Amino acid sequence: MFALPLLLALWACQDELDNGQTLSGNYLTLTLQTSAASTRAPIVGEDRFNENEVKSVDVYFFADGQENTAEYLYAKEGLVPEGSLLQVELDKTIIQDNNNYYIYVVVNRTGSSNTTFTEANGRTLAALQERTITTNWKEGYEDESVTEECLVMDGSTTVTVNPEGTQGHVKLTRAMAKVMLYAAAEESIEMDNVTYTPVLNQMNVTMVYGVKRTNLEGTYTVTAADDAENSDYITRMRRDYTSNTITETITEGEGEDAKEIQIQYYEQEVPFYSYPNSGTTADRQDAYLILCVPWEERYQGGSYRSHNYYYRIPITGSTAPATLERNHYYRIKVNIGVLGSLNPNEAVEITDADFEILDWFDMEVDADMQKYEYLVLDEYNSVMNNVNSIENAYISSSNIDWDKTKIISVSYWDYHEDESYLVELNENYQQDNRNNNSTVKFTDFEIGSGSDETIMVSHELSDQNDFVKYTITVEVYNKDGVKANIWTIDQYPARYIVGEKNDEGYVPDYWENARANRFINGYYENGDTPYDDGDQWGRNKYDLGSVSALSGNNANPNLYTIHISSFTDNAYALGDPRNETFEDFGTRLDATEYRSTSQDAVEVIAPAYKVASSWGKTLPRSYVNTVERCASYQEAGYPAGRWRIPTKAEVEYIINLSNQRKIPRLFGEAGETTDYWVSSGKYNTSTGYRAGINGEAYVRCIYDVWYWGEQTIEDDEHNTPSGADPLTNYDFVWGDAVDGSLTEGDTHN
Repeated sequence: MFALPLLLALWACQDELDNGQTLSGNYLTLTLQTSAASTRAPIVGEDRFNENEVKSVDVYFFADGQENTAEYLYAKEGLVPEGSLLQVELDKTIIQDNNNYYIYVVVNRTGSSNTTFTEANGRTLAALQERTITTNWKEGYEDESVTEECLVMDGSTTVTVNPEGTQGHVKLTRAMAKVMLYAAAEESIEMDNVTYTPVLNQMNVTMVYGVKRTNLEGTYTVTAADDAENSDYITRMRRDYTSNTITETITEGEGEDAKEIQIQYYEQEVPFYSYPNSGTTADRQDAYLILCVPWEERYQGGSYRSHNYYYRIPITGSTAPATLERNHYYRIKVNIGVLGSLNPNEAVEITDADFEILDWFDMEVDADMQKYEYLVLDEYNSVMNNVNSIENAYISSSNIDWDKTKIISVSYWDYHEDESYLVELNENYQQDNRNNNSTVKFTDFEIGSGSDETIMVSHELSDQNDFVKYTITVEVYNKDGVKANIWTIDQYPARYIVGEKNDEGYVPDYWENARANRFINGYYENGDTPYDDGDQWGRNKYDLGSVSALSGNNANPNLYTIHISSFTDNAYALGDPRNETFEDFGTRLDATEYRSTSQDAVEVIAPAYKVASSWGKTLPRSYVNTVERCASYQEAGYPAGRWRIPTKAEVEYIINLSNQRKIPRLFGEAGETTDYWVSSGKYNTSTGYRAGINGEAYVRCIYDVWYWGEQTIEDDEHNTPSGADPLTNYDFVWGDAVDGSLTEGDTHN
């Protein structure tokens, strides 16, 4: 159980809101508390799984003592909390001062796209609680994300309404049970001259016969059916395991032979949830878990192979039916030390496990406020796009305390070195001492009173100095001592940089050699050997250049994204620098709708573009080879077909940023005579720009973020192949199609 305190009084008010609407009348304010603040409860809801999420609230008022015999007097449904506050507007002709009311609260009836309620058969408490709830729990087979949006809860309380103040709390309980299996396995098993080693990061667990329907009265009869739509059971739900572990120390043996053993249990990616599974239902199915553990078999001769072995684990650890009571947490820990069955339908049953059935509840807050004290900001997460100030409206029971209200920190990333770092300025650290050229000062960020009861934060942006996003964190107090939730502001200059470190090493692949997340025309890195480097081993005849290990002066693993919304002069033009027609590569590349950089786009800069890291360096190549190299380049999950040669303006702009020590040198050191290709010629830091596409030069490919977005292959909405596993950032993928579709490319190994 956790508490939804009914704090504060009804009050008559008339406040003008930001949108111009006027509030007039009487309100009951419910303060929502959805995270634990005490250790009173042994098991609390977890925010990472949205178990404390409150997206919608229904509030029903009954005459006290008549909730079981009469209809409700007044209701407000589908209310959405503002931060931690929920305002319930009252009709004072119905809800009158100095009367007692029984209040019934239902949370998240309409909060989740996976959950539906049937209509109530009347207005009594029983009719409200008898509504059938259906939640199509995420099964885990197709969705990358299996976290539920929110969970259904309900509770009640009795309050006395009066104009001076009220006190009390609503104890909420969740309508479902939670199930988690923490799994471990022995380091190895020896059997018949074969060594079996578990592959723990590839385990998965399936819940069989979870229940998807219930009601809040607790009288629902679970029914099985042949078709999935009409059955109250979900036959199979699967969860993978994460790298998160918990370590438990146990004692083996007795006396002098006793020794402590540490067991490291792996955690499920997301819990299972199930509504109660009544033990009285005639055709009920008992819920249980099937754990799959891959064991790698190594033979004395050196050969090896891997098989999945299956284990059946009862949820309650006994032969009694798993009724899975609401608001209970079933936590199981198992350490596998034997081989299971190769057939999941004949899984080996494991009863030697640690089974716990726990109350699954959160904190309970007692409230006693005789004076109504409050402080609510209009918003708690704000964005300043190329502006110097922002104002935030508030509603408060007293004036703002400007002695306590302050900016507590300003954070930003500094990219002037290869190894970027986060800077956090505050009262005790007012300027970054790692960058001697930094002009950012904590005192330049100011807070004060705005117009019409607003709080204003200001920081004047400089076109010459500000090239990163600033995150400003603000604490606000009123004279009553009430502290608002933290206000966070992201301020973006007209031109800003975002760094992204690509330090991915090699990813083990059972069937292939290890590979990294960098490709050229399908070739990937094999050990420390450069790949796709001309006619190496006779494999590649296209001479598109190598991608080597990071070494020498050019060893920066960061990709940098340049965002530009405006310029201070007319030297450059924002726009699309690509050709309008598609490039024809014949059989050399698999691209079909690739648009290369136009040779006429000399002074054009894309609004947002990403620069390849030093993983993309190579020896000089011809202009034609360089166009093909960039067209087929892939790094860090940003697919081939979306990279291109930069324009003269794009390279020149980056060199200027390097000269200002905003980012490291990406196009050679100052004074070097190193030529880099641009779409219309060559550019170097010593001699500047020269038109013409003869000869050879280096290249640093760029990615059109403004057009394709920031999502990688694994995050792309088009990554839904039919009948195959989703593509990963370690697959070579073509993404040049205009419709954004992804196609797995020909990977040479």
